[in-house]
Amino acid sequence: SPELYISKPVETMLSNFNGVLNLLEYAKTHYAKRMLYISSSEVYGTKDTADAFEENKFGYVNINMIRSSYSEAKRASEVLCKSYASEYNVDTVIVRPGHIYGPTASPRDKRISSEFAYLAAQGKKLEMKSLGLQKRSYCYSLDCAAAILVALMNGEKGESYNIGHDEVTSIREMAQMLAEAGSVKLEINEPTEADLRQFNPMDNSSLNNEKIKAIGYRDSFSVKEGLAHTVTILANLI
Repeated sequence: SPELYISKPVETMLSNFNGVLNLLEYAKTHYAKRMLYISSSEVYGTKDTADAFEENKFGYVNINMIRSSYSEAKRASEVLCKSYASEYNVDTVIVRPGHIYGPTASPRDKRISSEFAYLAAQGKKLEMKSLGLQKRSYCYSLDCAAAILVALMNGEKGESYNIGHDEVTSIREMAQMLAEAGSVKLEINEPTEADLRQFNPMDNSSLNNEKIKAIGYRDSFSVKEGLAHTVTILANLI
């Protein structure tokens, strides 16, 4: 979560990098058939254009921000995977999920898609602390799982694949869908300084998913369907 990146940046970096290093060493030693690494769309950083991110085009990551510990850890881990593939012939494939949501998210997850889903399921109003114009490729957890399996089975060695939905949705649109699914009110207010420090710096993190579609992936749920399913399932579980 964003709070973890800020409060424990060292652990964020080391758990990512050292964890991947141990897995790669195991894969090399035991001649694993393939290792799939789940990276993140945050490796792309920020950009000025409105185009969706493609796998070989990157933006800017401000390494002076402590929150960048997560982005930089994912970037370094990806390079390590590619390095093991090049130097030791370890078969690795990388996926970069966008903003994944669903009923399996932890109640402690403070990402807006998770927090708002729980609030909507509880019949509580939603309070946005920004205009919510940032664009995301929200992807239902079931679609994400399917995309991971497609990449594992059909992906090319050493390649990276975006995991995101065909639809590009703003945070505000996502919040409105959740409010509708839970029949609750949506309010928009000014953010505090603490809120601003936790915001994802990527104004447009929509992902081009043509590459993974070319190896067999297809969306099964619209964003509205996935969000409605999430609220309904959580309401029955809470």
